[in-house]
Amino acid sequence: MEPAYDSAKQLKSKSLKSWSFNDPEVKRKRRVASYKLYTAEGRMKLSLRKSIKWLKDKYIELRYGWW
Repeated sequence: MEPAYDSAKQLKSKSLKSWSFNDPEVKRKRRVASYKLYTAEGRMKLSLRKSIKWLKDKYIELRYGWW
């Protein structure tokens, strides 16, 4: 009975270590996820700027007849 308890205890401690926030792999994944978030945010801002510029240009074309 003791060996089963020890192996279960080892398995539990091993699984807890794999979810540690000090694990380099977990840190890397979080860092990469933050880079992806910044990239997506930048794309969204760029798209919004382009849309506003397009609307502004269309308004000027219609208003002043440059078409």
